[in-house]
Amino acid sequence: MGVFMKRYIQRLLPLLLGAFILLSSCSSLPELSYRDGVYTDKKSGISYTHAPAYYEAISYTQDTEIGKLAEGAGVLVYPIKGVDPAKMICTKNYEILCAVGNTMPELWDMNLTKLHICKTVIASYALAEVTDAAVLEKIAEIYGGTAFPASEIAAGLKNEKFDLKFESTNLPGVYYCLIYQRFEEDVLIYEDIEDPDTFVSSYPNAQVSVHAYEDGSGSYYAEYNFGKEILYNRSTDSCYALGDTLISYMEEEETEANT
Repeated sequence: MGVFMKRYIQRLLPLLLGAFILLSSCSSLPELSYRDGVYTDKKSGISYTHAPAYYEAISYTQDTEIGKLAEGAGVLVYPIKGVDPAKMICTKNYEILCAVGNTMPELWDMNLTKLHICKTVIASYALAEVTDAAVLEKIAEIYGGTAFPASEIAAGLKNEKFDLKFESTNLPGVYYCLIYQRFEEDVLIYEDIEDPDTFVSSYPNAQVSVHAYEDGSGSYYAEYNFGKEILYNRSTDSCYALGDTLISYMEEEETEANT
């Protein structure tokens, strides 16, 4: 055997040994049993279900795997930093599994402390942070109001998307994630109505105007204007008129980028 081959084998053996140890440790991890959408850790007796996708773990301890999901192609689960595993755990993609019986608060029920406005290109990075309690409360109020479906937005209407990640004191270790869309034109949707005199707006948070169809049919429609700034939950396909709530933060970021 040549000298080169001996050196190659000497260098390869530690790598193979490390890989073998890693595979052995993964294979020895307990498997969370699965039935009817519920994962159960037989060791702890705790059962978990997937939390809605708009909840995301902030960080987790990578070297302390809890186990692997039986129905998740060997997906590993980890404890979330600062969170009792009896309440929540997460996957390596920060997807949260919530213990059965543990209720996740909605945005309007959270004691919000900070909002990260992020942009994702290859990786997500923060553009601005919001800690003004009045602004955070306003966003939660808007989000708790009447939504309109994203499917109603005209196809091809150009917009730029940003990730909104909210932190709170009553849900530590977890982000509540929404989308911030900035459109080039006002978002308009329409609704047929029977009588302008008795018409009641379906979306009280939007500017509305009533028009007659130009075909002479005597029929009417309402035009709702939600503006260019939209709050969006991808999981529920729900949109909300955000108004000028975050415009100043975006203008500050754009000003700094141009100086």
